[in-house]
Amino acid sequence: MRGVPLGVKSESAYRTSETALAQDEALFVFSDGVTEAMNAAREFYGEARLERVLAGCSGRASEEVVGSVVASVAAFVGEVARSDDITALAIRRT
Repeated sequence: MRGVPLGVKSESAYRTSETALAQDEALFVFSDGVTEAMNAAREFYGEARLERVLAGCSGRASEEVVGSVVASVAAFVGEVARSDDITALAIRRT
């Protein structure tokens, strides 16, 4: 299936590229709702926190990686209402 991704303007020019994952290499893709999630002190979850969580997930199954990130964001945010979606995808070549 081909087409314009949701939220992308058809009149804009976009660059595409390809890459191949090596054996046991992983890719983690996420929406800005992950790093921009805010806690009660109005602090962002941020890239550094995400990188720490991902570093602790080395060698884990994709489902576990996504679960760890989502759980970490939820713990950070606490009871604060979310203002954006939290989308994450992990892929590992086996």
